[in-house]
Amino acid sequence: MLADFKRNRERAFTVKETAILVNRHQKYLPTLMKNGTIPYPTGAQKDGVRGWQIRSYYSESQVKEIRDTLASISMGGARKDGLVTNNKTPTIQE
Repeated sequence: MLADFKRNRERAFTVKETAILVNRHQKYLPTLMKNGTIPYPTGAQKDGVRGWQIRSYYSESQVKEIRDTLASISMGGARKDGLVTNNKTPTIQE
């Protein structure tokens, strides 16, 4: 049982680590959370409660979803061909 759990569990990343992974500033992520662009992290207390000075974490799959969401947001003006211009977010290979 414990071996299965350890093998299947996902890595957890703090908000700061997540900001580094998606190449954004740590103080920009709360703005994205309030806008509903990205989900709030899960708190480290019982039942995932978040609060003041309680560490919160994103799972590895959530970080991938955040990266995909941010990669789909165009940086700057709209292109005539409708493609997304975003060279700030790392690619899937990176």
